[in-house]
Amino acid sequence: MTHEETLKIFSIMKANYTNFFKGMSKNDANAMVALWEDMFSHEKAEIVFAAVKAYIATDTKGYPPNVGAVKEKILDIYQPDEMTEQEAFNLIAKAASNANYCAKEEFEKLPKELQRLVGSPNRLREWALMDTQTFQTVVGSNVMRSYRAIAKSTKETQMLPPSVIQLIEQTTQGKFMLEESKMSIEEENDRRNQIHKLMEG
Repeated sequence: MTHEETLKIFSIMKANYTNFFKGMSKNDANAMVALWEDMFSHEKAEIVFAAVKAYIATDTKGYPPNVGAVKEKILDIYQPDEMTEQEAFNLIAKAASNANYCAKEEFEKLPKELQRLVGSPNRLREWALMDTQTFQTVVGSNVMRSYRAIAKSTKETQMLPPSVIQLIEQTTQGKFMLEESKMSIEEENDRRNQIHKLMEG
């Protein structure tokens, strides 16, 4: 989104939130425009316009949106049918029900975020051997809680500017490589087992 397009966004908001912008100093206005121009520089103007209008159309409090609120609306535009935690568990439960004989195939059918949550085909196979009540209650509760955390983290990451995402990825990769270089095979196995035990409550 360009500077001129950012000014048009603020013209729309000023028309709807007259009292908020009344008496705002030129310096404050310029600072707001500069921030929005930077935070939405990678977005197409029509998407930001649509997100702002969607916010205005549903706002009942009378306050203009901040950057985060608009980014959340943009995600809603891009991902209108986000998977719920119950839907996520249902997919995992279906995969686990067939995991006795084809755990690897069932694991690979899962969406990437659910593969990340499950961890490995062996985990599906272990869940397949559990009694139904334990799986539906204990594992189900842990899976849905973990999915909420992953979905929240993913959504917050997607709302960040590309430059910040790139910096986080570089930092995370550097820490991971450092940890891996210091960790023995036994230590790595212990760490994975601890994660698995946590998942099972």
